Amino acid sequence: MKIWESLIPFDEAVATIPEDNFVEVEGERVHAPVSGRETPLVLLHGIAAAAFSFRLLRPLLDGRFQTLAIDLSGFGYSERPLGLSAYHPVEQVDRIVEVMKTRGIENADFLGHSYGAALVSLLASRHPERVGRIILLSPASEFKPPPWYLRNAVALWGCYFATRILLSKPEKFRKIFSRSYFRRDVFDEETAERYRRALLIDGLRSSFVGYAQALGGAFPKLAWESLTVRTLVIAGREDEIVPWESCEKLSRRISGAEFETIENCGHSAPEEQPEELASLIQRFLQHS
Repeated sequence: MKIWESLIPFDEAVATIPEDNFVEVEGERVHAPVSGRETPLVLLHGIAAAAFSFRLLRPLLDGRFQTLAIDLSGFGYSERPLGLSAYHPVEQVDRIVEVMKTRGIENADFLGHSYGAALVSLLASRHPERVGRIILLSPASEFKPPPWYLRNAVALWGCYFATRILLSKPEKFRKIFSRSYFRRDVFDEETAERYRRALLIDGLRSSFVGYAQALGGAFPKLAWESLTVRTLVIAGREDEIVPWESCEKLSRRISGAEFETIENCGHSAPEEQPEELASLIQRFLQHS
């Protein structure tokens, strides 16, 4: 009797995805769909999410912006690197730049959601010539070391096995991940299944260990006070993952940053309140 579902082969998982949604970076396929026109806007998702989380937002922006949504290593429909260093934040932001180059984008504005916001901050300091204005949506601003009992191999593999079991239980997965939403109706069975199956792809073990190491002490210190680009911080009033207060506090650490709140919204504004989010994005980028 199986205790978990088998992982989906990568080629099978992406079989129905249009080929032009992918670019190749260092011999691996990266899912990076681009649409729209005019000003380039790069969209970076959070942990356990994917470019799929921007599916409602992108059509609202395509008339004014050329949106590039990138599935980060380990998530969505990007091929899972086997080398653990690929999941280090520095390697990830360098890969984002390579995707931009392949798409013919030299410089862009950025929207980073949650963990994606941390990567935007790192990218702005590492590749300032690539970054115009930035929007930090429900930004994850601090990465504390895990408890001591999770810093050894046995505990790490135990967490991996528990994750595999969780991903094999659709109802349990949906219940836990619904905490990201204030509007729980948005995270329906079909949407939850899309996210769940996008995690159950070959290479899960490498990405799990890679992110565990990256978030367990290897994440570079984020110098929010050193940001010199125009910045907008957006918070969901009902966010249980990155509380409103944390976002507001972060906005005060960034020189000249603007701060906006989306009411009746949890951690997943691109899905819960896409129209309101699109309006804030357009207002900021068109008048800054």
